[in-house]
Amino acid sequence: MSEIKDKRGNRPKKTNAQKVMMYSDGKGIENYKFSYIIPSINQYAVLSNNWELDYIDIAIFLTIYNFIGSGRADKLKITDDKGVSWYYVSEHKIIKDLPLVPVNNESSVRKRITKLCKYNLIIRKPDNSKTGKKYIKIGENSQKLFYTNPNNTQNNNTLNQ
Repeated sequence: MSEIKDKRGNRPKKTNAQKVMMYSDGKGIENYKFSYIIPSINQYAVLSNNWELDYIDIAIFLTIYNFIGSGRADKLKITDDKGVSWYYVSEHKIIKDLPLVPVNNESSVRKRITKLCKYNLIIRKPDNSKTGKKYIKIGENSQKLFYTNPNNTQNNNTLNQ
């Protein structure tokens, strides 16, 4: 049986429902475990700190942040000789957890994690490149995403007020 392709010879993109079925082993959305809600983030912090982040970066950050905070990551945790906890990150799992977010390969996720590291939202374990492992921890700036400007009392305030 031949594959269906568009006029340019490309395979059509998978629909969101097809992605869910692919990652749920055919069991359907009811049995698929992923990040159901992507909560809002303090956009003021992103803008006022001049972080060049978009919605996809924030969705990836929140997926990692929530995973580490959930306790499910404890079995993937290591502690270094200084007592610092590091957590294993799987780009494939991030893609699987965010079926509506347009990242479809592990390289794209790695680039987004690098961007999050640039702003100290996530920190990579220094010896990752030597060991070939992917361990991270939450960075110091991450809490800025969850707090509002004390002068910003209404949700619809702008930076110019």
